[in-house]
Amino acid sequence: GLLLIIPFVAFWNRSWMGAGDSKLIGVCGFYLNVYGGLIMLAIFAGWLLISMAFMYFRQVDHRPRVPLAPLISLSAAITVLIYYIPYS
Repeated sequence: GLLLIIPFVAFWNRSWMGAGDSKLIGVCGFYLNVYGGLIMLAIFAGWLLISMAFMYFRQVDHRPRVPLAPLISLSAAITVLIYYIPYS
């Protein structure tokens, strides 16, 4: 699960996301394990694409700053509800 953080550290070094976002993904990956972490990342990518589409249709001229921590937290909560609750 912690191996999921490695690509996001590269995003953090390029200033594409903050250090807190990378750490939050690492903690969620540690808690959710590998399969749950991959499900969480797929849900997060969907939320991110939807938010970027809304930014595109609003036609923001400057580079938009999307708050990633709420999207990551929501993705982790949905993953826990889908992946872990039915099996317990």
